[in-house]
Amino acid sequence: MKMKILFIVVIMLNGYLTVFSQIKVQSDKKIGIGTLTPERSIDIQSTGDLDSEDTIRFRRSGTGTHDIEMVFSKAQEAVSGHGPYYGSVCFYSPKGYPFSSLLGSSNHRWGHLYLMLDPDILSDERTKENIKKLPEQGILNKVTQIRPVTYNFKDSLTGRLGLEGKKQQVGFIAQELEKIFPDIVSHEEDTYGIRYTSLIPYLVQAIKELDEKRQVLENRIAKLEMKKEIGEKNIELQTVEEIILYQNNPNPFSNSTEISVYIPSSVQSAFIYVYDLYGTQIKSYLINDRAKSSIIINGKELKAGIYYYALICDNHLIDTKKMILTE
Repeated sequence: MKMKILFIVVIMLNGYLTVFSQIKVQSDKKIGIGTLTPERSIDIQSTGDLDSEDTIRFRRSGTGTHDIEMVFSKAQEAVSGHGPYYGSVCFYSPKGYPFSSLLGSSNHRWGHLYLMLDPDILSDERTKENIKKLPEQGILNKVTQIRPVTYNFKDSLTGRLGLEGKKQQVGFIAQELEKIFPDIVSHEEDTYGIRYTSLIPYLVQAIKELDEKRQVLENRIAKLEMKKEIGEKNIELQTVEEIILYQNNPNPFSNSTEISVYIPSSVQSAFIYVYDLYGTQIKSYLINDRAKSSIIINGKELKAGIYYYALICDNHLIDTKKMILTE
């Protein structure tokens, strides 16, 4: 008799919790809090209406899917079609390396993120393949086409971002940038976005290209001044042929480094010699190509230390630079 009463009480309590507290335990072991139809192992949802629904879901699922999912969104906008579907999403799955995680998505965008330190973006060489150098020429011209702008977000968006969302912003227009560097622009869900950190390599390459132009001009000016000193007059700048030895890159280096040169077609022979601090010649490289070319020095063939390399053209010393090999 007592067992029957206890069974009836449990059934009534379960029904009470199901009806009034929205707690559901299904036969497939899924638990729902705030919902009678849990979709995850543990599904926690608010009981608010569609204008202010918040969702937090914790689930355990198969390899390659997310373990923690938190969504805070205004679902009414999604179902009514009034504007974009904005909100917050955090996915995290520690099942493999590198860890699979997601903060935000194309239709759940975060407004402000405050960090104590700069974020570390995965860039481990072991996680990459098909690594190629950016073009050495032409990047500068593209960078100069970028139009920096200031702007304010529309009122329909600033309401979600708070008062700070109404402040003046600075950046680029994604549709414009896509025409110059399409690989750093995305437009999922028809809303455009820019991966600003991916622009950094292009900016660095543009600086390197600009520095090469500077070295060419400095070399031309130096030759003009030399010719004027020995009495040659009225020399046009563009008629001066330049021989250029560039600084090795990277410097310092540990694995390998690249030395670039510019050799005019009028030069018969060109060599790069590498010397140690005692002036002993360690390596020699014949430069067969003319115009812009380069050689690669393997750091494993040398001991860690400071070296000098020189460009010799037609038995004349053109320039000398210093490079550092680390352990």
